[in-house]
Amino acid sequence: MREGLRLLSLEPIISGLITVVTYSLLMLSIFKIFQIGTDVKEMKELLKDLRRNAPLLDQARQAPAVSPPASPEELVRAVHAASYEEIDEAIGESRKQA
Repeated sequence: MREGLRLLSLEPIISGLITVVTYSLLMLSIFKIFQIGTDVKEMKELLKDLRRNAPLLDQARQAPAVSPPASPEELVRAVHAASYEEIDEAIGESRKQA
């Protein structure tokens, strides 16, 4: 008889826990659905922005690309030439001022 009373007292506790877990899962799933809806809305806005900017992207792709120097030596020469020109200009300006 005591076992029957013990089971009867645990039954409402277990039922209450199952109810709380069920409601929690239901609320979390509804929240997740709204979150997915918000993400889909953001993705649609990004796609609209991409469509608006597509002509600009096409123009950028069609622009001629500047080819880099053929070798590292040419790159070093180009850097040195640019720096020497700046030095020559600075020296020329200081001579003009003096």
